[in-house]
Amino acid sequence: MAELEVFDGPMGAGDSSNVSFVGSWPFGWAQSSDVDTARELAFCGAGGGVYILDVSGTGNPVLVSEAIHAGDGVEDICYDPSSELLFLACVQAGLEIWDVSEAGDPVKLGCCPVASYCNGVAVSGDYAFVTDRGQGMKVIDVSSPQDPEVAGSVNVTELVYDLTVSGDCAYVAAGYGGMRVIDVSNPEDPQEVGGYDPLAEIKDVAVEGDYAYLAADQDGMVILDISDPASPSHVASCSTPGYATCIEVSGNHAYVADWYDGLRVIDVSDPSDPFEAGYLDVSGQAETVALGGDFAYLANHDGLSVISIETPSDPVETGFYQTPGYCKAVAAGGDYAYMCDGDEGIHIIDISNITEPVWVSTCSDPLQAEAVSIWGDYIYVSDYASYSLRIIDVSDPSAPFQTGSCGTSGRARDAVVVDDYAYVAANEAGLRVIDVSDPADPVEVGSCSSPSYARGVDVQGDYAYYVDGIYLKIADVSNPSNPVALGQCALVGTASDVAVSGDYACVASDEEGLRVVDVSDPGSPVEVGSCGMPSSAMAVDISAGYAYVAVGYGGLRVVDISDPSNPFHSGYYQGGGISVEELAVVGDTAFTACWSDGLQIYCLGETSVHGSDEQGDGLLRVTPNPSGGAPMISFELSCSANVTLLVYDAAGRLVACPMSGAAAAGAHSTGLGDLPAGCYVVALRVGGPQRSVDTRKFVVLD
Repeated sequence: MAELEVFDGPMGAGDSSNVSFVGSWPFGWAQSSDVDTARELAFCGAGGGVYILDVSGTGNPVLVSEAIHAGDGVEDICYDPSSELLFLACVQAGLEIWDVSEAGDPVKLGCCPVASYCNGVAVSGDYAFVTDRGQGMKVIDVSSPQDPEVAGSVNVTELVYDLTVSGDCAYVAAGYGGMRVIDVSNPEDPQEVGGYDPLAEIKDVAVEGDYAYLAADQDGMVILDISDPASPSHVASCSTPGYATCIEVSGNHAYVADWYDGLRVIDVSDPSDPFEAGYLDVSGQAETVALGGDFAYLANHDGLSVISIETPSDPVETGFYQTPGYCKAVAAGGDYAYMCDGDEGIHIIDISNITEPVWVSTCSDPLQAEAVSIWGDYIYVSDYASYSLRIIDVSDPSAPFQTGSCGTSGRARDAVVVDDYAYVAANEAGLRVIDVSDPADPVEVGSCSSPSYARGVDVQGDYAYYVDGIYLKIADVSNPSNPVALGQCALVGTASDVAVSGDYACVASDEEGLRVVDVSDPGSPVEVGSCGMPSSAMAVDISAGYAYVAVGYGGLRVVDISDPSNPFHSGYYQGGGISVEELAVVGDTAFTACWSDGLQIYCLGETSVHGSDEQGDGLLRVTPNPSGGAPMISFELSCSANVTLLVYDAAGRLVACPMSGAAAAGAHSTGLGDLPAGCYVVALRVGGPQRSVDTRKFVVLD
């Protein structure tokens, strides 16, 4: 069991105050791949997770597991067949190591958050080599996967992308810095010994024998002679029609992921005279390729393409596994969350256990799902591309279907449903009111024009509040078929969203942060307060006297609005490279739409430090409690599982993580060391067959 660490600031990819991470369904577009040829498994990094797929059949891959949820976006993956370990390069979360020996139940063993932007990984023997886009290359000792640690590092001045290791050298794709050669014969003291500087941006490198093959972006493929690693020399080049981002070599052929131009197959039997032998166009942007036997596995943003390369001159797609794209918006109610995924439609996620969300189904009817609202057994989707509101029956979440739709004249950006009416912010068409009493035949009954672009809407009582350019506008909708414009309030910056509670409206105003408007007189709304944000304010929701603001890469921000004239920050969660685009707050839980990192779930305010005062019959115990010294945490598992112990202080800040990784069945205990006097909560999260979460409150005395 790992020794206790006490943290003064950020832990891993996240930094928080008064807000704690609960769970995620972090999947987005496919951007990395690797393969276990012996077991006929493919690994597809998609957003912040990894799909494990059975590719033994002749058709489409079959999902084995989606249980790998990483701490940040998965930029690269490397599978080691000798240990059956999967190594992930996870942006600001660094290196993660997962045991995939049981493909249906992967277990996180350890992590090493060493990079500012970890985007490439290769493994050789007891060491993992990771590229850190702004810092060069780090060597990590992984001889103990539960406790990986940095053994050495070397700085590379340019932005690095990926790497490969061959013999005693690491070959690093260093963007406009070309290819750098690093001697790693002494892993604790790696040294740059050579390089090659073409007039191109090098994105990836593969090594075969005495040759290095470079993916050189818009300059296609470059071949170097590396028989003397200290002095690589140019041999030949071969242009490709797109942007070469990844390359793998097998036998006499190189396989290039060429962005919008799919997979290019290049004959390199004569390295001095390479030529294109075949190609395959695919949907999406081809980002990475992995080879296994007679197949290439191409991650192409839309998903993972399985391509037969038995005849290299005629590659054929034999299977495809579609992955999500980008999560733009979310709504949550009951046991389900509904994610807007642009042109991929709506994903329905089971959140009955919010620590372990599970995909249920996808409804692809919307052409471009921009926003979603829930009312009864239906969800109402703002479809940006088709200028319409679409109504989806979700009474059976496993089999959603569209019941009806209604045009909105402009691009539908947001919608709120109250009783039998939907109120739609329809961009250039302003506010549209649609009678949805018959879900099979919705009909527009009223509207309010817009001089600019209506982007967000909320409804309270007899009034609709919508943001339109720099204005918050209020309409009387007591008669929905005849909405009447009342007052408006000019704001600083372009307004993107609005939420209303009582006499006040909170407006997310892009670069101008949160604006608070007194709407007690609907005919004359007045701005009374504001609160700046670290990045553009994109969306807002209100619960129990707090405004929750989606701030892109600034994360989730919680603002106390109990005094509307003096709103102030009271909490935040900033998840490394995760961008919070939109959100929905239900009770004490925030569901956030995080672009390529899917759905991220956070616990808000004081609830992040709530725990049971009783020892009870749960999994978790803290003794003694109160403690005059260092308390002990103990728990018992009925079966082996992936376990995380987290300790929070009274402000909801994460202060310690005494355990994270695989734990055997039976009793476990660990000391918490010397914590400052105060109130704390310890949370035990258990994955696998014994999925659960348990908390205990404890006190440390002076």
